[in-house]
Amino acid sequence: MTIKKQRLGEIRKSMATNPLLLSPPVGRPLVHGYTLPGPDFVYGMKNIADPAGAKRAMRQDHDICKKTSQHLLAKDFIALNRESIKNGLVTEKEQKQFRKTHDIRCKNSQNMGKISDTSPPDIYFGVPTRPSTPIFDLLEHKYQSIWTEQQLQREDRCKEASTVKHRIGKNKNGEIIVFETKASQMRKAKHEVEDKGLWQMSKFKKVGPHLKTFRSDVDRDAAFEAHMHDRSGRHGIQGHGVYQPSKS
Repeated sequence: MTIKKQRLGEIRKSMATNPLLLSPPVGRPLVHGYTLPGPDFVYGMKNIADPAGAKRAMRQDHDICKKTSQHLLAKDFIALNRESIKNGLVTEKEQKQFRKTHDIRCKNSQNMGKISDTSPPDIYFGVPTRPSTPIFDLLEHKYQSIWTEQQLQREDRCKEASTVKHRIGKNKNGEIIVFETKASQMRKAKHEVEDKGLWQMSKFKKVGPHLKTFRSDVDRDAAFEAHMHDRSGRHGIQGHGVYQPSKS
């Protein structure tokens, strides 16, 4: 007893040719392709025969020229708007419908509006002629000498930039640029510090010292200078203490 396989839905002829719906037979690969028409089918475009033929093409038909000239004429919208207003049509929808139902063309090609040629009479259109090659510069190797000179100048700028310990960069032309940083600018600038004495009351400014332990002002200056050199190795804020031990 064989059980028939039930199919749901409508069965169409395209199901036998649609590759998405076909299932491959057992043990055989699925062949993709389309069914070709019968032997009576002719491929190509249909050739429509002209009733006039070559006779019409050889002779000058004035009727055809008139039809083409009438076809090229544009619509006269000024006359259409005038006629629509005369008929009492003033809204945009009514005028649009009036233009569809009525056709008024320009009387001649002058009303179509010609583009005036405003170009000067002595102008020449096209690509300009390339200038002639300077043969004399090629023979004397002028371009090579210019390139060599540019390379030497570039090397000199690189040497100058290498001596400066700043940031170095390049611009679009490849030239070396030395950037000045804040540290380099502060290194060049020397700020003068005003030597202001300690503040004291005005009544004590003109009072001289009671004791003079130095024999002369020269000895006093020499002693203070020696103290300034020696204070870095001593204890204390003013450097009056004992010597500091060596730090290893």
